[in-house]
Amino acid sequence: MKRLCFLIAVTLLLSSLTAIVVPFSDVPVITDENMLGSFERITPEDGKGENLKTKAWLWQDGNDLVVYFEAEIDDTFQTSAAKMRDRSGDSSDYLRVQLITQPDSYFAYYFLCFPDGGLYDGTRGKTMSVDYSWDCGYSYTSNYTDTLWKLTVRIPLAELRFAKEPPYDWKIILGRYHYKKNEMFSSPYAVSSMGNDYFTTGTDIRLEHRVSRQLDIKFKPYLVRSYDLMTKSSSFDPDNLGLDISLNPSQHTRIKVSLNPDYSDAPPDYASDDYNQKDPPYYAENRYFFSEDIEAFVVNDDIFYSRNIAKPSLAFKATGSGKTTTWGVLGALDQKITDDGDVINNDDYFQLLSLRNDRAKLTWGSSLVSRINNGYYNQVALASVKSEFAKDWWAGGELAGSYHNQKASDPMWGYGADAYLSYQPQPFNTSLYFSHRSADYNPEAGYFYNPDQQSVTLNLMLQPPEKDSYLRSYTAALFGTYTRHKLSEEVHPLEYNTGFSSMLAFRPRINFTLMGLHSQQLDLFDDAHHTTQITLITAATLTNGIFMQGAVIAGSSLVYALSEVHDLLSFTGVVGGRIGRKMSYQLNVLHRHNGHEKLTLTQGLGDVLTLLDNSYQVINLRVSHSPSSKSLISTGCAMDTYERMDTKGWVRLFANVRYEFMPDSFIYLGASSRQTKYDDYRLDAPFADFVKNSATAYMKVALTL
Repeated sequence: MKRLCFLIAVTLLLSSLTAIVVPFSDVPVITDENMLGSFERITPEDGKGENLKTKAWLWQDGNDLVVYFEAEIDDTFQTSAAKMRDRSGDSSDYLRVQLITQPDSYFAYYFLCFPDGGLYDGTRGKTMSVDYSWDCGYSYTSNYTDTLWKLTVRIPLAELRFAKEPPYDWKIILGRYHYKKNEMFSSPYAVSSMGNDYFTTGTDIRLEHRVSRQLDIKFKPYLVRSYDLMTKSSSFDPDNLGLDISLNPSQHTRIKVSLNPDYSDAPPDYASDDYNQKDPPYYAENRYFFSEDIEAFVVNDDIFYSRNIAKPSLAFKATGSGKTTTWGVLGALDQKITDDGDVINNDDYFQLLSLRNDRAKLTWGSSLVSRINNGYYNQVALASVKSEFAKDWWAGGELAGSYHNQKASDPMWGYGADAYLSYQPQPFNTSLYFSHRSADYNPEAGYFYNPDQQSVTLNLMLQPPEKDSYLRSYTAALFGTYTRHKLSEEVHPLEYNTGFSSMLAFRPRINFTLMGLHSQQLDLFDDAHHTTQITLITAATLTNGIFMQGAVIAGSSLVYALSEVHDLLSFTGVVGGRIGRKMSYQLNVLHRHNGHEKLTLTQGLGDVLTLLDNSYQVINLRVSHSPSSKSLISTGCAMDTYERMDTKGWVRLFANVRYEFMPDSFIYLGASSRQTKYDDYRLDAPFADFVKNSATAYMKVALTL
């Protein structure tokens, strides 16, 4: 034991001696002692040095960490107009700072800086994905000539989580991206395939001066006024007022309370193809309150699907972390919504409690999810564990128990269990998954519709590192999933999906993906049907920023409404890019054709009602204009031509203006309308025969005090 303690002490001493000691100064410090360089290429992953050199210097100015870059540039340097916060800026060159303040937690703060401005920050976790919902008050100044780009970024340390007492032993990873060449350089060399070692590979830095902490409490009251453009009326009630309160009482804790939260400024959902599905459509969360800090919770959509919370009157959230532990609490009281006396949304209370512990080879966590109302109670307890028990070998599992109690019914107990084993020696990845759900498993706060089943999944994948050649990378995969339903009954209907996928990526940005799928699917009466599909996807990004993608699906599909298999032909096209420096657009078009006849019904006076359409389109268009980093104008439409009864489809139009008149204080203006089409589309009159269903304009003012 004494020898172990001695070795640990020596290791810590050597680490502190080799770390860069960050100078404390209110003026720039440009010396060899606080400089970082030696950027190596990680895209592709060949470790080559830079032709255009990048250097960076660090110093601490009060509560800020300052990183000053000098980057050589040439005629390949790509700029773009400044964007509003968290608007993607990957169509230009950028510099990146990843600050790791808790190395044992395998967690990094992520900051991007662009030639002409725009804030894009987030957090990177053990999955290597970046969550851009986290924001802080970082800033930077940028200027460039024909040969040199100079950039100074200031990171407010008091808003981050770290040990209370100095010295602060952290790590930092710097990066530089060249857009036209699609190259990424890193100092030091760190790639996502390293797993947890990615976070320990960073350059050691030491800050010896205390970062003073303030309570950092913010009040954001807001007022919303809406106006019905059809009835030309406006009303005022308590739903038009709200208040957000956020505070950070310690280095490790963040709290946010929202009274009568309003999401009128959340981007509208895309129109989607959801007409031949067993389960209700799934929509990704687009409300900032529920997406922010979600990585602190040990949860999945099966047991907690925040879109179940339709219109909360009160929501609160608290998250915190220690050296290796992260915890989170979230609660929301939903509002009752009625339509002509019918209740379409109950005033349920949702609550989520979570605890997670991350170590080098072991991660475990637990959560408790509740959905409660008068005479109604549903709760799910979840425990999970993941371990790298040997080199490249991973094993893990989850066990969830559900309890449901409602008036006039007997309590129900159920459980769900998952286990997996994975072997990941580069460039191979092999994984085996097992899942079981009991008949009474019922997590009603989640997106879950398939109890009483058991499934096994096997995945085999080959993914060599990217190379500096015309064929940059490729992947090949085989997969299979087998699921037995109704385990509590005598007959267990079987479903399965087996297939392959392969992807080729060519220089500079051209990809081809081919996928094949053979399935046995069950219809609504549990009869089995066989389907086969082939998918070809082609994607390309041109040097001027235009992105194009096309996907074709051909084969057969089970039509649930008919309990029959019919031919399927589907085409999806996406095109997007910039118009000038400040405007961007994206157009998505889906065409789907099923090989059955249109199912119709003729009524009394010859009215033909469509019960099941066999050919339709879904179209989404969005156009955005950013006059400056403080303002954003966006407009667009969503539509489909799926025929339902006596209608021929619908169109939704929307427009929004967002202006930041003070730091973190906004004015939002918006308008939206929805029209239903009652006659066939004609090329000579594409906008004829629409009936307006709704039209609303709104204004929202949100202040930060």
